Amino acid sequence: MAHSDLIIIAFEQKEDALLARKALEIMRDRHMFGLEHAAEITCDASGRAALHHHWVPTTHPHGTRRHLALLLSQAMFDVDGESQRVKLAEAGLDEFFLDEVLQALAPNSSALMIYLPNNGTANTHALLRTLALFQGTLHRTTISPEAERMLFSDAI
Repeated sequence: MAHSDLIIIAFEQKEDALLARKALEIMRDRHMFGLEHAAEITCDASGRAALHHHWVPTTHPHGTRRHLALLLSQAMFDVDGESQRVKLAEAGLDEFFLDEVLQALAPNSSALMIYLPNNGTANTHALLRTLALFQGTLHRTTISPEAERMLFSDAI
């Protein structure tokens, strides 16, 4: 079964993730880059993370893929989310990836998180080539269908 991609580019400045997202939207069609499943994460001076997304999640009894970016960011960056991160790792999300991303988000920094579903229309290679142009640290991993299911379960 195919895996989805999770790409996070971390920036040293708090405003850079939003600027990168805006630049990507200007450069190409949003669907080519998968920006419909993107969110910015900013860290304040104390290191507390905040999620900034540009869509309103709809209510669905079993969740939708549009919710996965929100669910992933909550599980990864919530201050009290250590147990959720452990469950993500148990479901197959790379622990090294999780640690690297959390370490990259220093106080007054930001990150652009892009979730690319395995059946999406985004061009992953074009996105990665374009992200390489930005002054950030690129992190990439895959998300198994099991990890996606776990995010939707009541366990996380």
